[in-house]
Order: sequence, then structure tokens, then C-alpha cells
Amino acid sequence: AELEGEGLSERRHNLLEELLENLHSCAYGADQFLWNGPTTLRAEKNFVVLNTSNLLDADQNVQNAQFFNMAMWGWHEMSKNRSEKVILAADEGYLFVDTDNPYLMKFFRNISKRDRKYEAALMFITHNVTDVLDPAVKRFGQALIDNACYKFFMGCDGKNLAELDELYHLTEREETLLAAKTRGQGLLIAGSTRLMLRVKVRDTFLKRFGKGGGR
Repeated sequence: AELEGEGLSERRHNLLEELLENLHSCAYGADQFLWNGPTTLRAEKNFVVLNTSNLLDADQNVQNAQFFNMAMWGWHEMSKNRSEKVILAADEGYLFVDTDNPYLMKFFRNISKRDRKYEAALMFITHNVTDVLDPAVKRFGQALIDNACYKFFMGCDGKNLAELDELYHLTEREETLLAAKTRGQGLLIAGSTRLMLRVKVRDTFLKRFGKGGGR
């Protein structure tokens, strides 16, 4: 309706036309089932899992937009009640890193700076530190690492180990520990405290995990 109004500048007219063109597929095209309706997502339980495995086969633009929507939903749940303690855990964090579209990493960086004011916390899990230190996203990825109260690094080598050494000036013993890549062992950094830890998981916990992640 605004496009048909009088007194509309040429610049605003062109911007509105471009916006309508970009939104057309969301409202009427092949992707309308994702956007053209109210959300069915409800956080009615204390523990909610968003399974995104099927989304990985989607078009990259749709994938980026949906990941951003989920991150926004997560932030809404984290911040709506300042007296409720909430943790947002993002597993397989490398999936959120798109060097052509760094805004999602920027969003996570912003969450990491603001969450403590809402009694909330962000847990970001990824395979390699280099996942979030690509030059295109490094200013967001490194801030994400630096803002973390607790950092736990497990076995790595090559560029990943070099990046960690550059960030935290690892001791020879710490480098040896990480380079050995011994299952269940890692380096915990909490403030100025650095500990070499061995993780032991009880059989009851392993049964709860099931076989979804392999052995």
C-alpha cells in the first residue's frame, strides 16, 4: 500500500520494491512453509532440545535465517525472566560460522556479553578453535572465547594447537597434554586458574546419552 502512496521518494520506492522482492519467496514461494505462519515452538519443559539435523540439507540462505531465528528464540527465553537461571547450549558450533554471513557469530558474541545480566549463560561447543577464528569472523569468535568464564580444551594439534598457544601462551606441559589427544583429558581455564583435568562419565549417564552420537 505504501508503494502506491503519494509523495514517496524514488529512493524509498526502490528500497520497498527490493524488500518486497526479497520477501516474496518467504510469503508465497517454495519457502513459505517456514515463514508464513505462527511459530509452533514452545518451551514448556525445563530441558528443550532443538534438533537441526534435517535443516543441514536446506538452502544456505534458509539455513542461515533459521539458525538466526533459533538463536533469537534462545535469547528471548534467556532474557524474559531476570530471576530464572537459563543456559543456552549451542553444540556443533562450527555450523553457526558462515564467513559470508558473520551476523550470527556477532549475535552469539553479543549474547556472551549480556547474558550474565539476566541470570543466563551461553555454552558454545565446537570441534576446533579455528572454527571461530577465521579472519572473516575472528573479531566475534575471539570475543566469544574471551568472554567465557570457563574454557575447556581437549586434544588438538597443528593449527588448532598453534592458535591456542597464541591466545593463552601454553606451557610445555599443557602443549604436551593437548597434543597427546588422550581421550577424556583436557585443559580447563577458569579466570587465572588453569587445570589439567580427566573427565570420567558414569555408566548411568552414558545410558542416557544413547547411541545417537555413535559408540
